[in-house]
Amino acid sequence: PNHPNGKRDSEEMWSDGVKTGLWRHWGENGIQQTEGRYDHGQRAGAWKVFDAKGQVEKLHYYEDSKVVREGHMVDGVLRISSLNEQGKKTGTWSERDGKRHGVAVEYHPGTEIPSRMTTYVDGLKTGEFSLHRQDGTKMAAGAFKDDVQQCGWRVFDAQGVEQSTKALFAAQLSAQAATLATKVPADPCEWTVSHALLLR
Repeated sequence: PNHPNGKRDSEEMWSDGVKTGLWRHWGENGIQQTEGRYDHGQRAGAWKVFDAKGQVEKLHYYEDSKVVREGHMVDGVLRISSLNEQGKKTGTWSERDGKRHGVAVEYHPGTEIPSRMTTYVDGLKTGEFSLHRQDGTKMAAGAFKDDVQQCGWRVFDAQGVEQSTKALFAAQLSAQAATLATKVPADPCEWTVSHALLLR
C-alpha cells in the first residue's frame, strides 16, 4: 500500500489471512518507521523503531508475543533491558557492534537493586565485577580480563568490612615481614616463592 502522496506506506506478508514474515512501515516523507516479523500472526524476534532520520532508535524483542527485552540507542550504543512477565527489569546492558560493552547489571527479582555487576569490553568480561546483597550492599568484588578471573578477589560483611581470607593473611604476613625488616607485597597475587619460604 501507498500513502496518498504516492510514497510507499508499508510492506506486508499474509498467509491465509494471518500476518506472517517481514513487515515494514514508512512515513509520508518516505522514511522508514518500523520493521519486524510476524510468526503465525504474532510479533516475534526484534522489532525496530526508527527516528526521523531513519536511524534505529528503539528495539523491542518478542517471545510468545510478549516483550522480553527492549533497547534504546544512546550515542551509537544500544542499551538493552531484559524484562520479566510483569514487565519489570531483570537486567540492563549495552551492546556495541552486537557485543556486550560496558557495565551489565542483573537485578534481584522484583526489584531494581543490583545483584551482579559485570564490566564487558567487546563481548569479553574485562574489568570490575561485583556481587550485591538484596539490600544493595557489596558482598564480593574482583576483576576479569578477557573472560579470565583475575587474582585478588575480596569479600565484604554486611557493614562493608573486608573479610577476605587472603587480605587478612596478607596483613598478618606484612606485619611479620616488618619485624624481619623484609618487605612483602600486600597483594597476595604479587607474592613469590621466596616470600612464602621466608614467612612459612
